[in-house]
Amino acid sequence: MPRTEPDAELQPLMQLLKRALYADHPLELLALVSGLMATAMPRPSLRGEEPKVSLDHLVGTFEDVDLAATTAALHVIAELTTDELMTARIRRTLRARQQPMPQWLRDLGRTELIGVHETSEELDDGRNVIVDVRLPDGSAVAAVIYIDHNIGMVVKDAFTVDLPFVELRPRFAEIEPDIDIAGIDPALARAKIVRAVEIGAMTYPPIETETWPGQRALIDWMVRQLPDGAELPEWEPMSDGDQAALIDDFLGSSYGQRYVGSEPHLQLLESLLWFGTGYGTCDPLRWSPVNVEVLLVDWFPRKVVAPVEELTLMPALLRSFIRYAHAKRGIRADNRTATLASVDRWEPEYQALIRTDRPQGAEALARMLLTDDQIEDLMFEELVDAVGGIETLDHLDDEPLPDEPFDPSGVPDEILPKILEMVALCDDNADALLDVEHRTANRRLIRLLALADPGYFRGRASARTSAAAVSWMVARANDTISPYGLTSAELLATFGVASVSDRAHRFRRMLDLPDHGPVPGPIPLGRPELLVSEARGEIIAERDGLRT
Repeated sequence: MPRTEPDAELQPLMQLLKRALYADHPLELLALVSGLMATAMPRPSLRGEEPKVSLDHLVGTFEDVDLAATTAALHVIAELTTDELMTARIRRTLRARQQPMPQWLRDLGRTELIGVHETSEELDDGRNVIVDVRLPDGSAVAAVIYIDHNIGMVVKDAFTVDLPFVELRPRFAEIEPDIDIAGIDPALARAKIVRAVEIGAMTYPPIETETWPGQRALIDWMVRQLPDGAELPEWEPMSDGDQAALIDDFLGSSYGQRYVGSEPHLQLLESLLWFGTGYGTCDPLRWSPVNVEVLLVDWFPRKVVAPVEELTLMPALLRSFIRYAHAKRGIRADNRTATLASVDRWEPEYQALIRTDRPQGAEALARMLLTDDQIEDLMFEELVDAVGGIETLDHLDDEPLPDEPFDPSGVPDEILPKILEMVALCDDNADALLDVEHRTANRRLIRLLALADPGYFRGRASARTSAAAVSWMVARANDTISPYGLTSAELLATFGVASVSDRAHRFRRMLDLPDHGPVPGPIPLGRPELLVSEARGEIIAERDGLRT
């Protein structure tokens, strides 16, 4: 039987709920119960830790104490939760409760959507989405959800206010005079918010503010008042052609002419485009004081592996590229000045960082999040991925690949001429720049691709671009390419091709290999028969070192 007197440790909570129930505005109770529900929500954790309090336990606590305060809390939970079984359970409990409840609380499911608006500003660091609803008693509640564009299109903050949008709007103008506010399709707004919340729920360390994710249950419920069904456009990486055109346009402009013919600057420019097209809004022309800070004091020192003498050139290149990008976008002079000032502000820290002994790439992330044992496990998994399996890794040898002719068996006759053209092009490239082992690996990879998807080679795909992609994939898998040895540009020049990333992505999919961004170091193909003896020898040495 439920009790009517709570335990001593529950008394403060009961008092809070009671005050919220009889407050002037319903939002006080809704926000308080949402905060209680947040304690039962799973959060990003490295060790799969569960919340200390479950929703089942929270509801059970309120079911055990038959008071107006707990009855009110149960009404709110029944409406806010997406767990249909939990809602049904609470409804059964409420049928036995006798306390009178405000009409708005009993009718909470009849809340009406009033409108949805979105803010924007010139540098596009983020957008506020404002969801405006009317509760059954006529009270207004607005949810303001800020989706940040610099840390991954994620909800960075969200809160609710007891005001309608028409009264809230002037406050945005007071904070940021240049802000634009416009209506947005409710279904599109829902899709944007849901995606940003989902990304945030997977982000580690979790993003927390005074109100987020404490008000997530309430805000999720308000967002569910919006129509469903809108599809957000999928992000597509910048194509080879578009990237090459952007680089050529920059180098041909007054901002970039000084860098023509400089291989280190071209490598740095490609890294800037990697950052611009792979993060935030995926627009390489969007630069603001905030993403400049992210680039200089975190991303570039952590992600880009290159000697200090090259890395030190980047801020000057960045200034030139910002001027170019802002001119292309028509950014106001004051915003351009502020963005360039951010380079000045953060360059000293950047120059210090690149001169420190620091982990980079995957190791940098691992050092922030993992124990030494976990890091070693990840390093071992990378070796397994490089050769395709633990058993293969155990029996790996470092014998040189033989001088092996191309094996055409099984290749359909109608594509064989194109395949043989690819072989000839790769052979010429290997003979000029590489060695017999790379030539054999190229031939083997061409055969694998021809057997994996013959139909692709029946189409109009150029044999020259395909051959260049094969040679590049083998060279990257063997860590043969580097800015200070054989560069990508030098390798591809013999094919007359500037970039092969699109074709390489396609070939990886044909072989059921995971895609990779332009990361430093080897990009594994998962097959030891495509690795030259030097690469296999390094894997063996690392394997044995980890095991001892």
